[in-house]
Amino acid sequence: MNKKTKKYLIIILVVLSLLGTYLLCQTLLINCRKEQDVVEKEKRYIENQAKERVMDTINSTLEYFKEVDTTDYQEYAYEEELEYSKLTKDQKVIYDSMLMNVLDFKYFKYEASKVGYDTLDDVLISYGALKLDHPEVEIYFYLNEVVDGDTTTALEAVYYMPGDTSLEKADIVKLKDEIKIFNEEINLIISSMPSNLNAYDKYRYLATYISLRTTYDNDFKNGNQTINIYGAIDSKTSICEGYAKAFKYLCKKANLWCNLVDGTSNGTSHMWNLVKLNDEYYHVDITWSDNQDVAPNSLEWFNYFMVSEDKILLDHEITRM
Repeated sequence: MNKKTKKYLIIILVVLSLLGTYLLCQTLLINCRKEQDVVEKEKRYIENQAKERVMDTINSTLEYFKEVDTTDYQEYAYEEELEYSKLTKDQKVIYDSMLMNVLDFKYFKYEASKVGYDTLDDVLISYGALKLDHPEVEIYFYLNEVVDGDTTTALEAVYYMPGDTSLEKADIVKLKDEIKIFNEEINLIISSMPSNLNAYDKYRYLATYISLRTTYDNDFKNGNQTINIYGAIDSKTSICEGYAKAFKYLCKKANLWCNLVDGTSNGTSHMWNLVKLNDEYYHVDITWSDNQDVAPNSLEWFNYFMVSEDKILLDHEITRM
């Protein structure tokens, strides 16, 4: 092979190499665009689904805020008070493992024959703390008690579709989409809050949304969703526990100080909220405000919104706050 032929051969090889690199880059670019299209399509689907579900209620809520109160209130940021801090070392290990699995939608099981009943007791305590610290996971996860006769033999994870009263095991792909839609609903509620509201009206905005969205489930016929945040925020049915947890969760997302209050009213167990303004604490019982069957701007509705402890104690008893 002479020098001239060798030179041409090298040029051809270089050209072919460059062409191959170009084609590979084009293929990668096309695949990347396809992936971006899929992501964008999914994003639009999630956004549209969320808007279809909650925008009517958000718009109805905004009707109550056409006039802005210019009173200046001192606002306090949300403070996380985790039940996790009250757990033992062993319970924290269980809590951490459970939370990691739940966020990844992974199945797990604690069998009495392997871990013992003392550990099962710790699992239940950790589970109770987890639900309070992360109410967002309670809408799709619970620990199922496996029973043999009269004996509990295990506790196992079950993932169900939010709002499903049967609590049947969910298709995980569909479940993940539903969680994304719910999270987008939360984003819409918070982002739609008028930016010129004072601290008092920020609380009122969130309470008004829940009041307009939710009906009290007197017969508890809608199951588990009535005691978690999904019922009061999305599926329009709840009891006091769901009202209070949902309000606290929305306050957390809006970075407003809020806590839960356990107690009784009319001789039955009850839950409501405590908020903070101008270095004072006020009680918010959306359940009782909503139970008046009146508009969120009526005097009756305000009988249980932002009231002092002396006033709430006229028909409530506090056991923990």
